[in-house]
Amino acid sequence: MDSGRRRVMASELGSLDVGASDAREADRLHALRALDILDSPPEGTFDDLVKMLSMTFGAPISLVSLVDEDRQWFKAKVGLDAESTGRDVSFCSVAIRRPDEILVVEDTLLDPRFRENGLVTGDPKIRFYAGAPIVDEDDHALGTVCVIDRQPRSLTPEQRELLRLAARHAGQLLHGRKAQRELAAVVCDLAESNLDKAGLVEHLERKTSTLEQLVRALCHDFSSPLHAIKHLAEWALEDLERGTPESAKPHVSQILKRTSRLDEMQRGLLDYLRDPESPLAVPIDLQELLTGIVALYDHKMAVRLEVESPGTFRSVRPLLVTIFLNLVANSIKYCGSDQVAISVRRQASESGTEIHFRDDGPGLPPRALERIFEPFARLDPHGTILGTGLGLSVARKASETLGGSIEARPSETGAHFVLFLP
Repeated sequence: MDSGRRRVMASELGSLDVGASDAREADRLHALRALDILDSPPEGTFDDLVKMLSMTFGAPISLVSLVDEDRQWFKAKVGLDAESTGRDVSFCSVAIRRPDEILVVEDTLLDPRFRENGLVTGDPKIRFYAGAPIVDEDDHALGTVCVIDRQPRSLTPEQRELLRLAARHAGQLLHGRKAQRELAAVVCDLAESNLDKAGLVEHLERKTSTLEQLVRALCHDFSSPLHAIKHLAEWALEDLERGTPESAKPHVSQILKRTSRLDEMQRGLLDYLRDPESPLAVPIDLQELLTGIVALYDHKMAVRLEVESPGTFRSVRPLLVTIFLNLVANSIKYCGSDQVAISVRRQASESGTEIHFRDDGPGLPPRALERIFEPFARLDPHGTILGTGLGLSVARKASETLGGSIEARPSETGAHFVLFLP
C-alpha cells in the first residue's frame, strides 16, 4: 500500500467479534478472492454508484466495502480518506452476518455494539450507518454498499429498498467484471494453443460472442439510464439543501422505479449468460417493454411513444432489451431538442417478423446506413455528444444471436431501423 494512503488499524479502534463459521467463511473468502478485485484501481462504474448514493441519501460518506479476512477494503468511496479499516472494528463485518437483511444503526451512541468503537468516538465520527450486503450467486455476502452520517437519522422504506437495489447492482457489476476477466483468459488460452490463425478466430468467435455481448451490455447499455438517475439524485439533493424535502420525494420515487427496472434488466442478462446455448423465449408485449425502457430516461426529455403491435410474440427478452435500449438511447441522444417522437410497428413478413423503429430526429446520412453498425462508429465528428460508438454494434450482435438481423433504411425524416426476427 502506498505510504500516502492510510489504513485505519484495528489496534487504534477497539474490537468487534466477527463470529463467522469457519467453513462458511472459508467459502466466502474464496469467492471474494476469485474476483481478483481486492486492491484494484478505482473504476468509474463503482465510483458513480457511491456518488449517486451520497447525493440521493444526503449522506457525507458512501462506500462499496469488501470484507476480507482481516480488513474491509473500499472498492469505491465518497467522504473517506482511508483505503481500508480493520475487519474487527468494521460495521460491514457485522452487516454481512445476515445476507438477506439491511443493517441500520440509527444512533451508534445508543447501540452497545458500536458506541465505544474508535470510528464512532474518533474520526470519521460515525453516528448513523446503513449497509446492504452484496451477495453473489452462491449467497456469499462479499461486502456491503453502505451510507454513513455524522448525525443520527433513520431510513424510509423507500430508502431501504433503494439501498438494497444498489447492493444488488454492485453484485452484478462484480459479476460482469469477472465475466470480462474470464473472456480475457479464454483469449490467452487460445493464443497459447496449437490452433492455426483461422481456427483461432473461428473458435474465439464461437466461444466468446455471448460473453462479449453481456459485458458490453452491462458496461454500455446502462450508462445513459444511470446518468439520468444521477440527475434525479442531484435534483433531490438540491431540494433537501433548500429545506424542501417534500419536493425531493418525487425524485426519490423516480430513482427507486428506475433502479428497479435496471435491476430487472440486469438479472435477465445474467440469467441469459448462465445458459446462452438454449435461451428461454417468452411472450413479449412490445408496448410494455418499450414503455419500461423509455421510463428509464431523464423525465425532462419529452418522449412521445406510439407502438403498434397487436397481441404478443415470443422471443428472448434480455436480447430485445439490449436492442431497443440502444435504439431509444440514440433517438434521445441525437434528437437535437427537448422532445422526440418514437413510433414502433410490428408486422408479419415472409420469413417471420419485422419491427420498424422510427423517430423524428435529424435522421441518418445515406453513406452512414451500414457504417453505424461498426464498433466505435460515431456520427458526431466533434465529440459534442457523449457516447462510445458501441451501441448499434451491440444491437446487431444481439439481433444475430436471435437468428435475425437489423438494418438502417433511408428516410426523409428521422431515423428508420428494421429488426428482422425469425
